[in-house]
Amino acid sequence: TVNNEINLLASQFVNDILFIPEKFIVISPNKGEGGSINLLSSASASTLFSSKVDIQPWIQKVQDSNYKEVEVTITKQIDTRDWVKFHESKNNTLLPLVIVDRAGTKRPYRYNDSIDMNEKVIYIE
Repeated sequence: TVNNEINLLASQFVNDILFIPEKFIVISPNKGEGGSINLLSSASASTLFSSKVDIQPWIQKVQDSNYKEVEVTITKQIDTRDWVKFHESKNNTLLPLVIVDRAGTKRPYRYNDSIDMNEKVIYIE
């Protein structure tokens, strides 16, 4: 959802009921919700996409089939947040979705992770 608190509560609920070990939450850049990032550590959760994201326009792009899926191979190790910051500095509008390791295993693109050399990032733009 676009509501950070609902996202956090939903992840807690799913964890409590289904015992899902990892929680990944979308954090929107909504005004007046600055404490949401701090709540993540207390909930043992991480942010998807490694940054605050206004998810609604991305949902619309996908529903309208108005996006392009891109896969890039990483040439040197980099933190997920630094990779996002690099693209933001170039005014690239993209949404990183998954990291694919050398064995082909996918993991959610999230904060506090790193991308190793020869791993791939799949994102939409």
